[in-house]
Amino acid sequence: MERDSELEALSESSEFVAAVVGIGLHFTVIPLGSGLTEQVDRACEEAHEKGYKYCGLLAVVGGVAASRVCEEIPDAAYTLLAATGTFVQMFRDLQRAKPEPTDTTDFQRFADALWALRDDRPA
Repeated sequence: MERDSELEALSESSEFVAAVVGIGLHFTVIPLGSGLTEQVDRACEEAHEKGYKYCGLLAVVGGVAASRVCEEIPDAAYTLLAATGTFVQMFRDLQRAKPEPTDTTDFQRFADALWALRDDRPA
C-alpha cells in the first residue's frame, strides 16, 4: 500500500511521467497524463497481448529524472533502463512542441512602453 501511494505521488508531481511495460529489452513506454486515456488504453491492450509486464515508471520531477521500479518483476530494472532513451526522446519532443512562454517581465513591459514613446526632439 505504501508503494502505491509513492507511485501516485510521483505521477501527480511530475512534469512528464510514463509507464514502462515489457520483457527484457522488448518494451513499450506509455506516456500518462490527462487527455491520453484512449492512447493509454490502446497501448495497455497491445502490451497485454504481447505478454508484457509492468516494469515501473519514468518521470521528470522539477527538471530532474526520477524512476520507480516494480520490484516483483526480476528484470524490471533492466527493462526500465533500456526504456530511458525512448522516454528522453518523448520528453524532448514534448518540450519542443510547447509554445514559447508569452509571460513578460516587468522590465520587458517597461522597455516596450519606453520604445513606444514618441520622440519629439528636433532632428
